[in-house]
Amino acid sequence: MNINTTNNTNLKRGHLKSKKWALVAGGSGFLGQYIVWGLVCNGYSVVLCGTRRNGQNISHRIEKLKKFNEMVNPAFRLNEHQFCAIKAIECDIKDSELALSKNDRQWLQTIPLCEVWNCAAYMKYDVESFEKSYATNVTGTENLINLVKKYPSCKYFHVSTAFIGGKDFTNGAPIRERVYENQKGFFNSYDKSKALAEQKVLELCSEDDLDYSIFRPTIIIGDSKTGFTSSVFGIYEYYGAFDKLRSRLAGKSLSVMCNNNSLAHLIPVDLCAKAMLKLSQLTSTSNTKVYTISDSRPRTYDDMLAIIERIFDISINPIHRVNKNESKYDRLFRRLTAKNHIFSQHSFNFCNKEMCQLIGESICSDWSKNYDFFNLIRDGFNQYVDEYVNFENN
Repeated sequence: MNINTTNNTNLKRGHLKSKKWALVAGGSGFLGQYIVWGLVCNGYSVVLCGTRRNGQNISHRIEKLKKFNEMVNPAFRLNEHQFCAIKAIECDIKDSELALSKNDRQWLQTIPLCEVWNCAAYMKYDVESFEKSYATNVTGTENLINLVKKYPSCKYFHVSTAFIGGKDFTNGAPIRERVYENQKGFFNSYDKSKALAEQKVLELCSEDDLDYSIFRPTIIIGDSKTGFTSSVFGIYEYYGAFDKLRSRLAGKSLSVMCNNNSLAHLIPVDLCAKAMLKLSQLTSTSNTKVYTISDSRPRTYDDMLAIIERIFDISINPIHRVNKNESKYDRLFRRLTAKNHIFSQHSFNFCNKEMCQLIGESICSDWSKNYDFFNLIRDGFNQYVDEYVNFENN
């Protein structure tokens, strides 16, 4: 990925000089911010769309975006002038008009928007959250595609999840790069809403012959170069649980549920964004519209647990079913990591053939899977919890 060499004069003058404009919904999220940084590095001006959160307006979150940018893979770092290529606006994709202000709505009509990226997501897994998941992940998708239709030759890029197959694929059958209609149901509200969103993309983009692509990342982890994260989902729930329990175990082993055939389908966030950005430049040459962003050579969960034993200096006993005589710490660990049991207790296999044919497998596989790397990931997690989560909760 090349750093943009647009001269400083144009950048100081603001956004209207750019010939390439992209709008990124969810652009202040964990993956979304890398898409924003990467687009700017590639010469785009970017409209960053975000909702007001915890009483903080979008301007506050842009300041956090600048702070985060100091801690990422150098290929994604921006200088002060490049940040002038980002215009943040408040919106809500659940609203049919995106809840834009009158001024922002009029301004959007004046720019040559050529790409819309949907990185927004409501990531609650419980059944009670399905209505909210549907509103953001499905209705929000429809509203963004309706925006795309207003711009000639505008492309739509949709971020989904590799676990779209739900219960249909727990036997290890490969989830291929196509849109599915699931027969056996889903493990949680998030996966279900994302599957329905993919069907919505296929339906709406096909009827208007829109240029679109669907990207399916596996489990996203911290930056491959720095360990940085701004998310506490996924593998970080395990890190948090181990941190809470290790001082209480007093030399006792901790039982962890794990399927022998399960693979840890992890992908560093910077490499995930790099793959998507590369694919977005090449999709017009391919008939395929769905791309799985996954590691072609993933570790097993047994390997992962062995590494985690060393990182946290605890004894782990992999088990395949709940022990009737489990300890209170075993029960607590299961509760703390309940949202992610799907990943460690079922065998998933992902086909990423189309992705690899276009950009090669090394873009997602050429990263360290050793002890030092996962220790780096832990440091990034601790830094985020200490500096941002605890700060904002106080």
